[in-house]
Order: sequence, then C-alpha cells, then structure tokens
Amino acid sequence: MKHPPSIISIDDSVLNGVGLYDAYVYSFTHYKTGEIYIGSKLGMFDGTYWHSSLNTKFCRLFSGSEPLFYYKIINYGLYIDMQNLESKLQSEVSAKSNPLYYNNAVAPTGNNELIDIEKCHKLVESVNNKIENGEIQEEEFDSIKDLESVQSRYAAEDLQHIGRIKDGLRETGLKYQKPVVIWEGMSTDDGDLVGDGNHTIKGIDGILNINTIKTVRIPEEIGKDFNMDEVRYCGNLFNPRQNIAKLENDEEDAIKTLIGLKEKGTTISGDQTTYGKDLVKGLGFKGRQPAAIVAKAEKRYKSKILAKSGQKIAKYDTAHPENLKELDRKADSLRNDHTIVVKAGTAIPSKMIRAIMEAVTDTKIYPNHYAIELVFFHNADSSKEKWDNGEHSNVKRLIRDTLKMFGPMKYKDENGHTIDVERTFNTHGMDHYQSDIS
Repeated sequence: MKHPPSIISIDDSVLNGVGLYDAYVYSFTHYKTGEIYIGSKLGMFDGTYWHSSLNTKFCRLFSGSEPLFYYKIINYGLYIDMQNLESKLQSEVSAKSNPLYYNNAVAPTGNNELIDIEKCHKLVESVNNKIENGEIQEEEFDSIKDLESVQSRYAAEDLQHIGRIKDGLRETGLKYQKPVVIWEGMSTDDGDLVGDGNHTIKGIDGILNINTIKTVRIPEEIGKDFNMDEVRYCGNLFNPRQNIAKLENDEEDAIKTLIGLKEKGTTISGDQTTYGKDLVKGLGFKGRQPAAIVAKAEKRYKSKILAKSGQKIAKYDTAHPENLKELDRKADSLRNDHTIVVKAGTAIPSKMIRAIMEAVTDTKIYPNHYAIELVFFHNADSSKEKWDNGEHSNVKRLIRDTLKMFGPMKYKDENGHTIDVERTFNTHGMDHYQSDIS
C-alpha cells in the first residue's frame, strides 16, 4: 500500500479476514518521542485517508519526508461505536492537555451512553468477590428494612419468591441468605440505598426470631462515580440469567432499561451501534436474543411516542372496516376504462407482484387496460421500513421492466382506431398513521 514517507509501517492486522464495517479508529506513534495522535474515520481503511488533525506540530512532521510514525488500526465497527472509542481513548489520557498527544481536543462521543457497561461489570464482579471471600457484615434489620431501594426489575416483587425465602430463613436462619447490596450515600436524601436484595428484605420482615441481615456495602467514594441508570443496571447484573432457574432478569427488565435510556437520548438501535445489544448481553441473554430485545424496545418506544402524539398505526384489515372502506375509495378513484387497480399490503412483496401480473395477463377482464395503478398499505412499521428502504423501488423497477418486455398495447380509441400505447405503472400509498382519538 502506498503511504506518505513519514509513515514507517502500517499495522492493520486487526482487519485481517474482516468483511464490511462502517468505521475505524487509528493511531500515529512517533517512534522517537512516543508522541501519539488518535483519530477515527467513517468508511473502510484503503490508504486514501490518513488523518484530519489540525495540530501544527503533527501536521508538519506528517507532511515531511523523514520516516517517523508507526500507524495502527486500533479497532473497527459501527460509526457511533468508533466515535465513542475514540473519545474514550482520548479522555482516558486527557489528550488535549497531555504533552504526549498531538490531539488539540477530545472528540465528542457518538452516543449518549449513560451506562458504562465495563465499569458496571467490574463493580459487580468486585462485590461478588467480596461475598465469596466472606467480606460481609451482619447489621440490625431495623436499620436496613426501611432504606430506599432501587427498582431494577420490571415486576415490583414476586410473592412466591418471597415465600420461598421466608421458608428457607425459618429453617436455616441467615446461613444461606444472599447479602443485600447497600450503596452508601446514594439515596435521594443522601442516605444509603438498597441496590439488590429487596426480596430478601421482604422475606425477613415479619420473622420474629431474625433481627439481623447480611449486607455488603459499596463505599460512597466508589458510588459517586455511578449514575442512577448504572446503579439500576448493576442491580440487574446481580441477577443475570442462569441455567438453573431462579428469580432472574426477564425480557421485560431489559426492554424497560433500553427504553429508559432511549428516552434520555441514548441511541440503542442495532443498525447504528452495538451498545444496546451489549447492555442486554451483559444481563445474560445469548444468541439472537439481544438483537431481538433491542428491536422490541425500539418498537415499544415508537408506540409510546405515537400514543403521546395521539396517533396509531393505520391497519387495513377486517378488524378495521372503516380503513378498508377508505382503501376501497382510494382504489375506486383511480379506476376508469383503461386502468387496472391492484390493492396490496407491503408485508409480502412477492404476493403483491403476483397479484399485479395476474391482473395484467387477464385479457378477458382487462382487454383494453394499459395503466396499472397499485394502492399499497403497511400494517406494521417493520413493513414500512423495508418498503421505504428498497422494496418500493425494487417493485417499481421489476414491474416497469416487465411491462416494457410485453411491448406497447394495441389500444382501440373511441373512434375505433387502433394505436400503440405504452403500458404504465404507478403506485399510491395509504396513510400509515391515523388519529388514536375515539
């Protein structure tokens, strides 16, 4: 690969065997001084782009003829994720003020990621290690039972699970009690906050011969680095999905977390970032589940927005007769002596195309019809998205190319003269949203 003379070598080994990707993060390292420049680029690495730095010193050295820099591709992936990685790497070393870095500023993050997944996992691992090593304490139950608690699960409490906890406590006391996690100084009134163990507290409450409870505490100096979204996420991480059944995170917990973040401006879409899927994976979901859960959260969020604006998806089916009447009125308005009108949903384009071609080739019903008018509708957002992202143009191209192959139609005009008329194909969409006010 051709490159400027100031580059000694290029390390793009991280891209070996990789197919398509949206963007990448790269670095330049001065082989003598160790000075570094970190950047990101939208697009794939092909040797046509090197940097966009405005740092005077770096630009002077880079444009020179002396070989000085080791160039390296650090990582690749979706654009938002690479923007976040660039910002994180620069922030960790205070690149703007660090004399070992050529960066004039720290790049902004690509996404408002309110939860630092890695930080939360490390905290939960640390707490679990404390529990495993016996670094816990017993405290007076009355001093813990009325503390404010963070609600991390979708369901407030499971009475059956609380009942099982009570049965175990009556038999063995606190011997097998899982310690309650306490965040010091994190409640709304700056008091202590229960981060995990609500069911345990409910279970102990009312058992007269138990007046203490096992706890493990997270000091305030550690907790101050966590926001409430991260505290809730940690609460979920203390209860990951297990192979052995127990009260664990369910799909609704994950969806609730994702929607809450999206409402605060975080991008979770799997088409733009892996962040949403990474959050869900951290809760113990595997395989295709994370992507499916993110998609459900996106759909649920959109429904909430529509509901707030007094709208809903317009359904054109037997359960919505008024919409079917509107569909028929639209179709009737396009009909005349030379038009074929086809009504079809966009969910299955192949079925739509078949209906069009069956009508076009039925010369008994349509002997003198050269104009084909398609009236389409979407009964779901997913169908609309696929239609708008390519299916619509594909259908128009396929039908129009096919009609050209048929050649012009022999059309008899009102005076009995036969003329050649080119066949035409047009599409007309029904409203996808309608008022939700009854």
